[in-house]
Amino acid sequence: MIAQGENTNTVTITKDEYLSLKKENADRKAESLEQKSQINILQQQLANLQRMLFGSSSERFTGVDPNQLTLDLGEIPQIEQEVATEKITYTRKKSNSTHPRPPLPEDLPRVEEIISPDEDVTGWKKIGEERTEILEKKPAEFYVRVIVRPKYLSPDGKRIVIADLPNLPVHRGNVGEGLLTEIVISKWMDHLPIYRQRKIMARQGVKLAESTINGWISNSLDKKIVLYDAMVKSALTGDYIQVDETSIPVLTKDKPGSTHKGYFWAGHSPPGKIAFFLYDKSRAAKVPKRLLSDFKGAVQCDAYVGYDFLDKPDWSKKVTKLGCFAHARRYFEKSLAGEPENAKEIMLAIQKLYQVERIAHNHNFTFDQIKNLRQRFSVRVLDAIEKRLKEHLPEILPKGNWGTAVQYALRHWVELCRYTEDGQWNIDNNLIENTIRPIAIGRRNYLFAGSHEAAQRSAMIYTFMATCKINNVNPYEWLKWVMVTLPDTKMSEIENLFPANFAKSHPEIKPVKS
Repeated sequence: MIAQGENTNTVTITKDEYLSLKKENADRKAESLEQKSQINILQQQLANLQRMLFGSSSERFTGVDPNQLTLDLGEIPQIEQEVATEKITYTRKKSNSTHPRPPLPEDLPRVEEIISPDEDVTGWKKIGEERTEILEKKPAEFYVRVIVRPKYLSPDGKRIVIADLPNLPVHRGNVGEGLLTEIVISKWMDHLPIYRQRKIMARQGVKLAESTINGWISNSLDKKIVLYDAMVKSALTGDYIQVDETSIPVLTKDKPGSTHKGYFWAGHSPPGKIAFFLYDKSRAAKVPKRLLSDFKGAVQCDAYVGYDFLDKPDWSKKVTKLGCFAHARRYFEKSLAGEPENAKEIMLAIQKLYQVERIAHNHNFTFDQIKNLRQRFSVRVLDAIEKRLKEHLPEILPKGNWGTAVQYALRHWVELCRYTEDGQWNIDNNLIENTIRPIAIGRRNYLFAGSHEAAQRSAMIYTFMATCKINNVNPYEWLKWVMVTLPDTKMSEIENLFPANFAKSHPEIKPVKS
């Protein structure tokens, strides 16, 4: 019931009507806030999609106006080493081209082709010559290697001698280590599936069945399990390891007509310069638990729940968990569209942390020097970031990109900052992520592994290829050498075959810069 006086603006309503209107008004406000939150989330999702489709693939943050940074972070000093320079003067003919070609590699063989004038120059005096260098290549040449071993009968007719057959990559096979190595490198490093390689070979007159090639690969890799196991064991005997995982589709009898989503679990030992992979059907925590069961030291990983067991008391006694600042930075980068000023401020502060790392890397600091540099500068920056994030915490939208970034960083803040306590620890997990990246490229080319056993063989090859890359070793030269050297190697000397030791024992082979 509503009553209104004749000459007044006052409206009288019952208590129940008042409470009803009050509740209705509160519901409208809540609905409005929810709609604003949903709009904000949708705008962020649209910005993320546009960034994925049209943005730069680089994660490097170029920065903004430094005057916008209000955190009191101070300045990182410019540490420069004095580099002795030598001034060399020489005279050369000025090139007529505005874009001179870079010189061709000096170590490539030169095949001279002399072209004389059409005119008869008999009796003429040669006054010079013009030399033009052209980079060329001949198609790969197949040939048949014929191994001849003469037999000899002793003068008394009692003994016959013949030389031993040299080590071959496949027992009783007819493939050489050069061809088999090229097949492996082409598929697992250059991402060229076997069926495409067969087409290339067929154009050159060599037709091979896919089953034959797969049989060669399988037979050869079975002999290298001991080397693979030794590399994994060596990596896990260190005191610092980085871990990550990535998916791989696998054909399986359990799911006829479809693929099983298996996982490559990756590890990287910075002290040992070894990267390794192992395959498992599962992404569950039981896999890293089994992998790290005997490990003691620092483990660097992302925030995937499968690594949460590292925080439990029985594990934290022997393992130090390190966070990954690259993951934290990605969350803030995603929130730039929705919270440009706040996100830019934090991104610039993180940029200072990486500036400290670049200074240490560029000047080849020792671990002690790196630790001292971080304690002097990085700790102060980290404290300022944490303080600012805690100031933002009460006002964030938990489901938005900005809210997710703030909560992620604060939830894992101890692990994220722990790298400053030891100079050999890294600020992020990018080294292991770079090791995993070729798998994603290969996955788009060969699509799936043919079986769980084939997936584990791929893990073995990726272990060899990634470790070669880390040590700047030519994978073709290393694998070809291992194929014929491993059979004669004692288990006590197996480490001599590691890529790091190959580089030391073969100085004549040029390193490959990754």
